[in-house]
Amino acid sequence: MNDEILRKIKRCMELSRSSNEHEAALALKQMQSLMQKHGFNEKHVKAADVCESMYELKVQKPAQWILDLHNAIGQALDCASVISHCKYFNSDLVFIGVGSSPEIANYAFEVLFRKLKQNRAEYIENSLFRYKRANKTKLADAYCTGWVQNVYSKVKNLNPNLEIKEKVEAYKETKLKNFNPDNTFGSFKRFDREDGRAIAAMSDGYNESKDVNIFVATGHKEQKQLGGGA
Repeated sequence: MNDEILRKIKRCMELSRSSNEHEAALALKQMQSLMQKHGFNEKHVKAADVCESMYELKVQKPAQWILDLHNAIGQALDCASVISHCKYFNSDLVFIGVGSSPEIANYAFEVLFRKLKQNRAEYIENSLFRYKRANKTKLADAYCTGWVQNVYSKVKNLNPNLEIKEKVEAYKETKLKNFNPDNTFGSFKRFDREDGRAIAAMSDGYNESKDVNIFVATGHKEQKQLGGGA
């Protein structure tokens, strides 16, 4: 796709909204001509404003709590979260959004993921040392799930930017290979939510992250506040 052509099409689209009817009609005609000539459609134009930021994981199939953290941050910053199993032993977690949002989201994920891994290791050492390895993993996962739930409860975006959402969806449909809108951003869970020990571990994680905060300002300002010593 030719970026220069897309810029011309976008410029024509802007002019087509002009209050000058003659100017708007000419711009619309030129836009339609360019789109037809170069095989573009409206989704290609919307997708032109979208960019990515990627975090590489050293595992092929990340645990669900990792994906939940990535998704919580993306949702707060009007970014889509996508996982790509493109390498033999690694996977890429990708934020897709507009402007600097993907980069900011990726930085926030890097900081909070590092802190969560540290808290997880400390929890295993201090609270799960009597358990066998398999049970340690299950309960540590439950702990991490509670940790992420608390973070998400503080950043949940109740008023997502619908214009950005449309652009991101257009990008996924036109730019991502093998895009399937029915695919879910999910993985496996290694613990039973009905297990009393898992419930207690989730509560421990929830309480541990009470001072962890990522703040997103309203409007078009993109700010972040990372707390909890991260």
